[in-house]
Formats: sequence, C-alpha cells, structure tokens
Amino acid sequence: MNHLREKGVVRSIENSQAAIVVEPTDKGSCGSCCACGLGASPVLHLPATGDISEGDEVTLEVSTPSRIVSALLIFALPFAGLLLGYLAARGVLALLNVAPGPPANWITGVASIAGFFASFLVAGWYDRRWRAVHGEPIRIVEVRHPNP
Repeated sequence: MNHLREKGVVRSIENSQAAIVVEPTDKGSCGSCCACGLGASPVLHLPATGDISEGDEVTLEVSTPSRIVSALLIFALPFAGLLLGYLAARGVLALLNVAPGPPANWITGVASIAGFFASFLVAGWYDRRWRAVHGEPIRIVEVRHPNP
C-alpha cells in the first residue's frame, strides 16, 4: 500500500501526555495529507515511542486510506452538510406552503449554515471512530539521533 512519508524534527516532549511535537522539514508538501489541518499548523502531536528525545530527526508515515478519509472529512462532508441543510429547509417550507421571499430565504440560509456546522460534529465523531478502529493515522517509522 502506498504511504506518504515526511521527515520532521522533534521540538519538545510533553511528559505528562507522552506526546511529541514534530515539525515537518519539507514545507512544500505540507497539507498534502490533511493530517495537521491543511498545513495551517505544521506541528503534530504524536505518542512518544521508544528512545526519542528533543532534536531527533524522525520519519513520519501516513497511510493512503487515512489521507483519503481526512480529505473527505475536511472537504466533502461540510459541503454535503451545507447542501443537505438547504434541501431540508426547502422541503419543509414547501410542505408548509411558505411563499418564497425574505423569510423563506432567511430560513434556508440558517438551515444551510446549521447543516454546515453540524457536519463538523459528524466529522469529529467519525474521526474518533476511525482512530478507535484503525489506530493513529500518523506514525513514527524511523528515528535518527543527531551526532553530538
């Protein structure tokens, strides 16, 4: 299976949460996997595994299915929520015989926005479910200690 690999540097380790903050070194490919919010913040928090310390260079791996699911959750689901909110409002307004006009437009607009934001709740739920079944989508596959 095809995996995306990125290099990074461990900037800090949070002992209480056993997490590692990693900054990908290749900024050009940030956002291609949607793993850290479309490259908005190229810092990832990953579980500390093995002998990892600050300053270590690591290789990260993201599987193709995880990238596809992430892209769908980020792009397709909010659009679907927006569309479904609009269509639901139009259907209810048609059943209630509400005449087209400003009140109906406001109702469909609010329903569309509600569907858009509701899609983020669905995305969060599905992301937690995906991680419970498939594990963490990003993993550290190689650690290189810098020369002292």
